[in-house]
Amino acid sequence: MPTTREHESTQATYARLMLAHQHGYPLYQPEPTGPPNLPGEYHQGGYQIGDVGTITDNGGFDVFFNFCHTHEDPINARGVPPNFRQVPLDPNTVTTSIFLPHTISCSSIKNESLGVTFEPNGQNPVVPFGGGLGYEYSSETAEGAIAVLPERAERADVTRRRDRFLTRATEDAVGWYKWINGTGDDDLGAMIGHRSLYLITGFDKSTCWAGTAYSSTTNNTAFRATFKVASVSSAGIQRKTYNWESYTHGEPRVQLHHPQHPENRYLTPFIRGFRITPRKLVPARLLGPVVVSDVQGSVLPGIGLLTRFTSFFSWGDTPPNDDQGGSSAGAEMGNSRGSGYQIDVTNVPVGESPYHPADFVNEYLLNKFPEAQIAIVHDDQWSNVLTEGELLPDAPELTRRILKKYIPCYESGQ
Repeated sequence: MPTTREHESTQATYARLMLAHQHGYPLYQPEPTGPPNLPGEYHQGGYQIGDVGTITDNGGFDVFFNFCHTHEDPINARGVPPNFRQVPLDPNTVTTSIFLPHTISCSSIKNESLGVTFEPNGQNPVVPFGGGLGYEYSSETAEGAIAVLPERAERADVTRRRDRFLTRATEDAVGWYKWINGTGDDDLGAMIGHRSLYLITGFDKSTCWAGTAYSSTTNNTAFRATFKVASVSSAGIQRKTYNWESYTHGEPRVQLHHPQHPENRYLTPFIRGFRITPRKLVPARLLGPVVVSDVQGSVLPGIGLLTRFTSFFSWGDTPPNDDQGGSSAGAEMGNSRGSGYQIDVTNVPVGESPYHPADFVNEYLLNKFPEAQIAIVHDDQWSNVLTEGELLPDAPELTRRILKKYIPCYESGQ
């Protein structure tokens, strides 16, 4: 973890606990944020597939450009990197679904409905004028997190031909960093340093979101929070309001779309995509990236299989594609049976703040492949090694699981 639990912020606790639910990265500021010149398309539609940006310290997302649109598109009004190459989004490669109102929370948190009913289609709550309905949450554990989606939510993911996104990232990410960090007249000048980038391939969106998290370092671990839904009239328009009426820990937030503010239409509580991490000491020459691919040779939907090592990874008593056993503390890799060297994953380098589990894996890859300048992992790859309901394992354990399922692949630079 990038910080100790005693000094962990609410948004950091929220992200750490929500990540275990495998919806992708949970934004504690799901509303579009950024500079005053942030294109209006983000206020109207939230974040989009093809966005390239970074997670901010306050739990938001700072988007720099979108490579699924042309460089002349208004969404790229802030500019694009010199090496920009569009990857048009084919709607036929995107899978969409609808979620009815629901709460996502740690299993230790009890949820009690306070008289909430829904429309016949189940998509939105029915609230009498002036009503005070809602939900009450309680827990006796030392930490927890809650995400409330009181209205319907939409999900979209690139599930086919996602290899096009990966190929573009492996070829162009170094140039993206130079443009984002550059101070020239044609550079963005965002100065993010070596922070990891996100290339969004999926999201969850809604017109309303409420969230909170808490982590108690005292003996007082009892948590109570009441989330209220009401109906009010303003300027002749009746609308629902949502608020945290009371809470004992944390700093809860509520974001919603008001009919009289159509510019803030969609929120993006969860984003999914490729996590791109650069080497902290960038070599002078352009070197290639490292990615991970399935250990059996098949690939997750849309994840490209790049040039593979002829080596193997073996673990424990059931090594894949080989009968050579391996140490539980490392992986044996070589070009032929019995050859290679031991890889110790007990001291995986810590990723940069804000916390993201893929950063540990990417730092490990960069540490073991000094020729690589960037490392890339998709959210599906780390989330697929978790079991339902478990908390995120520590960095060494998460890395061991990923290396058991996937093979690191190196692609040389251009």
